Amino acid sequence: MTTTTHERLKTVIAKSLNRNIVAEGIKGENMVDELGMTSVDALEVLIHVEHEFGIFIDDADLSQALVASLDRLAKYVDEKMPA
Repeated sequence: MTTTTHERLKTVIAKSLNRNIVAEGIKGENMVDELGMTSVDALEVLIHVEHEFGIFIDDADLSQALVASLDRLAKYVDEKMPA
């Protein structure tokens, strides 16, 4: 898991939520509460993550739980990235 992945994810999250969120201000420890994400917001974020990173997120993984923590999401993305 790289800092670059974290920074890219913060940018994607800020853009996909369409709110006045500054990417650098995202702490990422509990993003659902921190950013007031609904389940629809979480799906929107995950769709944007798929496009940004060129990965496919399995249907079974599409949930708020995956976007709850920036570290968890970054680890998932890194595991899905082609070698």
